[in-house]
Amino acid sequence: MATIETVKGPLDTSDLGPTLMHEHVFVLSPEILQNHPEYWDEEERVADAVVKLRQLKDAGIDTIVDPTVLGFGRYLPRVQEIAAHFFF
Repeated sequence: MATIETVKGPLDTSDLGPTLMHEHVFVLSPEILQNHPEYWDEEERVADAVVKLRQLKDAGIDTIVDPTVLGFGRYLPRVQEIAAHFFF
């Protein structure tokens, strides 16, 4: 079978289920962090993302594709932390 790379490791494509193809878990510019660090609470934002992604899962979505590029909040350890809350 074909596999894809995920933040949790390789996944067989037959296990993807219903998928949203363009979802940004976070969009965060370095300039915001540098100029307004008080706007970003890492723990709160991660918890919020988990809640929202749980709602997607409960609505039947099994997979999302996050195409966030470097410079706009792509930080794999953060996404891996969120993904650890899910079995997919």
